[in-house]
Amino acid sequence: MQLRVLSLMAGGRSNGAVATDLGLSRQALDHHLCRLRVGLDADSRPALVARAYTLGILHTRVWWPPRAAVPPYQG
Repeated sequence: MQLRVLSLMAGGRSNGAVATDLGLSRQALDHHLCRLRVGLDADSRPALVARAYTLGILHTRVWWPPRAAVPPYQG
């Protein structure tokens, strides 16, 4: 789920749009964003996206729309 959140954020979607696209409440999205901020040591949306690209979580060879570099976990 967090890879999908990052991909949509990198594509410029607002928090409300990300929540709607993924069928999440705003509170659930806030939970995922908090975990992402802590896990990637980023304090803003742009920092999250930049860290995701820098760490290879988002694929840098795909121009648009952003995609996860690894397949999502299906567990």
